Amino acid sequence: IAEETQKLVMAIHVREIQYPTWLANVVMVRKSSRKWRMCTDFTDLNKACLKDSYPLSNIDCLVDGASLSFMDAYSGYNQIRMHPADEDKTAFIADQANFYYRVMSFGLKNAGATYQRLMDKVLVNQLGRNVEAYVDDMVVKSESVNRHFDDLQELFDTIGKYQLKLNPDKCSFGVQAGKFLGFLLAHRGIEANLDKCSAIINMRSPSTVKEVQQLTGRMASLSRFLSKSADKALLLFNIGGRALVYKVAKAGYFWPSLRNDCVNWVQKCDECQRHATLHHSPAERLHLILSPWPFNKWCIDILGRFSIAVRQLKFLIVAVDYFSKWIEAEPVATISAEKVRAFLWKNVVCRYGVPQVLVSDKGTQFASARVCDFCQQIGIRMTFTSIEHPQSNGQAGSANKVILSGLKKRVQDSGASWVEEHPRVLWPRHTTVHSSTQDTPFNLVYGHRRHDPDRNYRAFSTHHSFF
Repeated sequence: IAEETQKLVMAIHVREIQYPTWLANVVMVRKSSRKWRMCTDFTDLNKACLKDSYPLSNIDCLVDGASLSFMDAYSGYNQIRMHPADEDKTAFIADQANFYYRVMSFGLKNAGATYQRLMDKVLVNQLGRNVEAYVDDMVVKSESVNRHFDDLQELFDTIGKYQLKLNPDKCSFGVQAGKFLGFLLAHRGIEANLDKCSAIINMRSPSTVKEVQQLTGRMASLSRFLSKSADKALLLFNIGGRALVYKVAKAGYFWPSLRNDCVNWVQKCDECQRHATLHHSPAERLHLILSPWPFNKWCIDILGRFSIAVRQLKFLIVAVDYFSKWIEAEPVATISAEKVRAFLWKNVVCRYGVPQVLVSDKGTQFASARVCDFCQQIGIRMTFTSIEHPQSNGQAGSANKVILSGLKKRVQDSGASWVEEHPRVLWPRHTTVHSSTQDTPFNLVYGHRRHDPDRNYRAFSTHHSFF
């Protein structure tokens, strides 16, 4: 890193910076020439940049000449200056100091599109005629050898005018074929790269999913040279049948009449038939679940897990009265059947009387024999919602959303525990007009509006003068 940074400093491509706003790490990547290239990880900076969707050249339209010359720009990206206002955003960490780029660097989000736009403007009079360019790679194509010298001279005059530099180690002049963008370009057109073919031929037969993915990735670059490649590679890409067999085998069950037995079992299941989803039923408005008077019908649910508070509290048992929309909630450490039974007795029965109906899901803490026996003894009829259909208990779900939203705001602002803040979340809910009842839960439960000390003081001060 120190050696590559020193080269950039000597070329006046980077400059030392102090107190940078943006700072990135460097990554050393070995090139095909066995030399090292220092790249900068601009992940955070790229996220903040808008994407420049400038079109790149299509390799299918690049070559149709008898004589070819391939050229590569020398540190092509570094030949474009950065805008002075954006130079400090390219700061990176080196061994002994922090530096920023004065030229465009590899790894920037729109570097490729910017360079392609530059080449399209520089070679505007030659592109498509005798020159094709893909970012920093260029190819000169001519119909004959004699014409090829004139085309090269025209290109050299153009790039000399704009002071663009070429890498002599990557230039090939007057050839009939050459490597370009990973393909072999010849006067016949685009051909497969022998190096890529050898890499696939020398691969061992894949034995794992990862090795199959590596093979398909290498085959994708050569698919254009294979007839009916999609059909031939179907076994590599199509794993639907094997995935299904894997799921069944993982469950540990299999017998020849598996499908027929499942159909017969579902047809004999009364609950399955009653609550099955009708995909072709006509659209219909939502219906309110009615309750004739307060505390006649309650729904109950579990909210959590929350962060562990005092006394290992991490769950919240929530019950809602359908008539008044009044919410009762109590923090608990566990969600056992005994906790649910104690909550119903203390927070519902002892405060508001015995309800006729209690709605819940089929969780073990609600459907346990202990809770069912308790409800049966005091005359509560338990109703369970459909499996995987939380809309049946939508009143509890709505209350859970209100509690979660309030806790997030209060705990974040005050830094207090959710156990201390949950009563403060319920109070504004109880004293706010509900859209469905057009009244407050407090008024429906107690028959009068909440006591407002500030309102009473204003009324008293209106009729009494202290002076």
